[in-house]
Amino acid sequence: MGWDVVVHAGVVPSSAQGSDLLARAGRALSSLSDVVPPRPGRRSLQQDLAATVAGVDWITVCPPPDLPAARDLIATVAALCPLTAIIAIGSADHDVAALQSATASPGQIIGAVGFDPIYLMPSVAMTQSPANPAPVVAGAVATLRSLGMVPVGENASRDTALVETQQALCMVADCVPDGDARDRLLVTLLRGFKTRNHGVGSVLNALDLARDTVPRTLASVVDLSRPVTTFARAVPLDWTDYNGHMTEARYLHAFGEATDRMMILVGCTPGYVAAGHSFFTAETHIRHLDEVQEGTGIHIDTQVLAGRGKKMHLFHRMWAGDRLLATGEHMLIHVSLTTRSACAPSDAVAIPLARIAAAHAGLPMPDGAGRAVGRK
Repeated sequence: MGWDVVVHAGVVPSSAQGSDLLARAGRALSSLSDVVPPRPGRRSLQQDLAATVAGVDWITVCPPPDLPAARDLIATVAALCPLTAIIAIGSADHDVAALQSATASPGQIIGAVGFDPIYLMPSVAMTQSPANPAPVVAGAVATLRSLGMVPVGENASRDTALVETQQALCMVADCVPDGDARDRLLVTLLRGFKTRNHGVGSVLNALDLARDTVPRTLASVVDLSRPVTTFARAVPLDWTDYNGHMTEARYLHAFGEATDRMMILVGCTPGYVAAGHSFFTAETHIRHLDEVQEGTGIHIDTQVLAGRGKKMHLFHRMWAGDRLLATGEHMLIHVSLTTRSACAPSDAVAIPLARIAAAHAGLPMPDGAGRAVGRK
């Protein structure tokens, strides 16, 4: 689940501005993650500052440029909030130490300055002083990373790739007006970094891995007698076309991801492939039954129709909730990557595959299985 957020009434934009910003952020973030994002937490508005900061874990404050006024605000917030809360200064107008000295608990105050648009720009310039205990700094880093942010230190050479990718993102953001057009470009760039596992892309991939709820091992499948969940995510911005719905190629993309996950479940892991064996797809048949728009959560379940000898016969169903969107039927052949010819799999794959096939043997034959184009 996401974080519960309390916003002080003095810093919120107009209702229309706030709703538009949240809607744009939701569209963009659903495109950035390759897994189902956490369920959003609650958002509430408070008129009273004491009620706003009561019992919280993290407070973001953007103090005014005037230093005495900024110190007064930080002192007030620190006096009202729990000592365990982290107070993150969200602007670079003041040195962190100058604000820490305004309170009796300087160690809970850090600098954490993001970039616009904050919901897409992962890097956060994080600063601290000798007054910050190591556990506080570590806790701040962990919190930011759990949000998908990338804390970047001032003198950390290991952050070179992160800084370089952030500079590229800033160049795009500066050249494109606010709105969906800018967000689409940033999402495309970020997804490119993810594909190459470079800079901020490697951090976003690690976050996806931590949030992934789709089984990665046979032992983690709750009920093997039912079709197995092999894919789950929201439809990203760049998966839609001129008709305003998910484009034809992305159905195959999603079914391909589901096939890859089933391969991992039966033991055809990256290590198995590196050792010289894999599965090749010999035949595919997709039925498009309903449309789906960007931002919609989709998932795929997979039934193993056959898993004996060199063949793995899969039937995927794609859903949006309980609405069936498409089916994909795929015949795969086990091959040697040395000879590029069909061969029997090792027991490391053959036994788990046979186990799933046997568990699914009692399931009804799926509607549409074995169907050719044009047949109803």
